[in-house]
Amino acid sequence: MLTALVRLRDALQRTTLPLELPGVDECRVARVEMIDQLEDYVLPRLVQIDAPLLTVVGGSTGAGKSTLVNSLVGTRVTAPGVLRPTTRSPVLVHNPADADWFGQDRSVLSEGILVARHEIEYLAPLLFRVPPIVVEMWATKIGGAGFDLAYEVRDGRPSAEGGEGDVVYARAETTLVLYDFVTSTPRRMDDTLRAMLRAHSGEPVPFRWRRR
Repeated sequence: MLTALVRLRDALQRTTLPLELPGVDECRVARVEMIDQLEDYVLPRLVQIDAPLLTVVGGSTGAGKSTLVNSLVGTRVTAPGVLRPTTRSPVLVHNPADADWFGQDRSVLSEGILVARHEIEYLAPLLFRVPPIVVEMWATKIGGAGFDLAYEVRDGRPSAEGGEGDVVYARAETTLVLYDFVTSTPRRMDDTLRAMLRAHSGEPVPFRWRRR
């Protein structure tokens, strides 16, 4: 299923809807919304399918959120009241059996990155050698909670120095999803990381299937 959904996301990204036809604006909005849902929720969730579902109860102050949660749980886990605001900090409620997922000492890594997809295309044989090779990397797509990272493996040595010139041995692309391992949910990309990726962004990897 994960592979099928990644392919669906890629197909949606390739579908640009360039023709100005009736209803095209709504279709373009729906396309972007589907891509965001796949990248920000569906794909990260499938990567760690056994994680407990995290539900956020939100609303205006005094709406009865605490009363609703207490009623659903069947016991008092958050204090309702008449003063506003009643609950002054977020309350995390979970089954004791899920303590390992939400506990403070669950992992030394509270945040991380998951690999949702990886694709590589081999173009030429690369034999054992002492001289180093060149691996160029750049960001090809930057989303709300993830990005695509491209790679190109080159010889890196001019022919005059015994190299093979501009030979490309392989091209690859990885879809990375920012993830919070404490809450088992995707995390939004901060401005610092986004700016760094944009400074090193480039064109999509020219895989052969994209040129067909």
